[in-house]
Amino acid sequence: LEVTVEPWRVSVGVKGRRPYLNASLCYAVRRVPESVWMVEGHVLQLSLVKAVTGETWERAFDGHDRMSVADEQAVEGDITLEKCRRDHPALFINKDADCTTNMDVD
Repeated sequence: LEVTVEPWRVSVGVKGRRPYLNASLCYAVRRVPESVWMVEGHVLQLSLVKAVTGETWERAFDGHDRMSVADEQAVEGDITLEKCRRDHPALFINKDADCTTNMDVD
């Protein structure tokens, strides 16, 4: 198996053959080691790390459908929560807390 992750392209195929997937990305990603792949059973898992942290992707690959507005809003909420957890770790007692949980208010 040959998997190539470039900032604006992903290619997946069998070595020595034409790639099964050779697609342009809609947004930039970080290269290996940040973006990684692995095979579990008969499934290829590809984890792409965004080059711009917090950027919402409407879709990963050129030519694919956009995600729904509801899904996009959910992703934006997840990104906001992730940023809050990263920037204010002391505010969270558990991983499921939101940004207003456990805040001391005078």
